[in-house]
Amino acid sequence: MRLMAFGHSYSIMTNPPPLSEVKGKAPCTCRGCLPYLCVMALSFLMVFFTAAVITYVMPKKFESTLVYQLRPSTRVGFSLSQPHSPQHFATEFEVIRASLTLKPVVQKLNLTTRWNMTEEDAVALLRGTVVSQNIKGTDLVEIRVRHTDAEEARDIAREVFLSYKTRREDKERELMELGLKELEKAIQDQTDLVEDKRKLREQLKEDAPQQQIQELQEELSTQQEMLDRMSEKLTMDRINYQQSMESVILHEEPIIAQIPCSPNVTGNLSLGAAAGVLLGLFISLLMRLFQGRCKCRTT
Repeated sequence: MRLMAFGHSYSIMTNPPPLSEVKGKAPCTCRGCLPYLCVMALSFLMVFFTAAVITYVMPKKFESTLVYQLRPSTRVGFSLSQPHSPQHFATEFEVIRASLTLKPVVQKLNLTTRWNMTEEDAVALLRGTVVSQNIKGTDLVEIRVRHTDAEEARDIAREVFLSYKTRREDKERELMELGLKELEKAIQDQTDLVEDKRKLREQLKEDAPQQQIQELQEELSTQQEMLDRMSEKLTMDRINYQQSMESVILHEEPIIAQIPCSPNVTGNLSLGAAAGVLLGLFISLLMRLFQGRCKCRTT
């Protein structure tokens, strides 16, 4: 059909094509997503329930904790008490887990019979259950023991501490006694030196010049003052020896745990859920890529 206006002609389409022929209707994609959702759901359930079963069958472990204070070593005699070195606590932790510390524990608790193994194996197994660490910013140390039996974990923590305390205090006693003996010997030598000086002064008192006798008297006074100071130090060191024997002080006794510390149910199930979701997404992605390649090959 044509229309004339101002000398121009225009054509009008009287029968336009239907809209369905111009633009097609979008297909529904809900059914295409269903396989991927099923795969994700199955992967999640499989991994989650596997984690739940593993958590359920894992042996329950109980933890018992002991806290003690480690005092600086006290020295007597001519040696001085040294502050803690940066490696001090690490060294003490290894002493706690050493064989000489753990063997008395194995013997005291009769672990070879209770665990049905040799003493060496019991010590090795016990070393794996004992953990010690420093409480940051303090001189306090924790001894933590994990075991399937809560009462046995408490007993092991207590006996490990007592064995370590005995070893350390015996070593401290040995060092202090050695320092006292050295000081006593030095005092004896100084006493002999003062006595020799006194005898020499008496011998030269009548024949030697007055100046020589005066110098000898001053030297004798100096040696006597040194002897007096050493004797005072020996008295004080003996007092310190009696008061400083306890270098390991217990602050928190181990108790029987009522709730197991392992396995971590919440953590294991959360990890299983996250792993299930990731596995489902990974499998769905592989399926999508595989289907895309198949369509390309068919076309």
